Amino acid sequence: MLKLALDNSSPYHVFVPDIDHPVELINLGDAFLSYDRTLPPEEQSPLAPYLAALVAGCAPLQKNFYHSEAQRSIASEKVKAFETELRQALKLIQHQLKAKFWTTPAQAEKWGFEVNHATGNIMLPDTPRARWRALGQYIAQEESLPPTDRFPTPDLARLVELRRQIILNRRIRRANRAQRKMSRASRDTLLQHLRDVLRVAGAIIIILQFDHTISLDLQKWGFEVVKRPCKSKARIQGRRLRGLLRGAEAKINANVAKRHKRRQRPILIFRGVGVFCVFWLWLNKKSLQDRRNKFCP
Repeated sequence: MLKLALDNSSPYHVFVPDIDHPVELINLGDAFLSYDRTLPPEEQSPLAPYLAALVAGCAPLQKNFYHSEAQRSIASEKVKAFETELRQALKLIQHQLKAKFWTTPAQAEKWGFEVNHATGNIMLPDTPRARWRALGQYIAQEESLPPTDRFPTPDLARLVELRRQIILNRRIRRANRAQRKMSRASRDTLLQHLRDVLRVAGAIIIILQFDHTISLDLQKWGFEVVKRPCKSKARIQGRRLRGLLRGAEAKINANVAKRHKRRQRPILIFRGVGVFCVFWLWLNKKSLQDRRNKFCP
């Protein structure tokens, strides 16, 4: 690991975008090269050729990443739409099977639908795997029958095409997901190299042209130079925040103690009454004994 920290006492900070912001990072590389080419040859950055190669390499990878993501998203939306159509078609098939096999529901199993033999209900597939299996079984059963014995709706040709489209778009979605992952891995590696080179190139400019001092003129190369927050203000704000947190914590603890005290009050009253009753019985033990002897000789 190599960290660069120059002009720590400067009131300014040079900001370089992270790789999570690829567009900003590539734009910074373009801006750096554009201004660097306007300088005399002896003042141009020695890292400019390598930086130009990195910027040129990041652009197509970034384009491939977004293209793969767009194709994956389109295919995913198509799969969702086709699966919604499949659910509606299976509901229609379920109703037709119930009407046709009212007295013999077990026959519906030939078309891929499970039957609850205890109740005789023809069950609608409720999971993607069950729906996919029911679609394949239904198509196979219908194709094995003469056209005159098939269900009129839904259209068998449409169901065959629906199955083909689902398979096709699932493959497209899977392929573009894999392509997106590979493009992102390659892109992030180059972006990290680009960020490192920009940081080193900025450090060289600070050392050679600005005498180890961060200058606002770095903005000419595209760098964002921001003012650092005052440390004393940051400390004051931190103290205020800690004070607010302590006050809120004390208030919460006081409220909890009050609630606990309120809950304990009925218990204390009940205990007091119990103690009083025991004490009263002890004081009147003699008179109670006399009464018992009087009524129960």
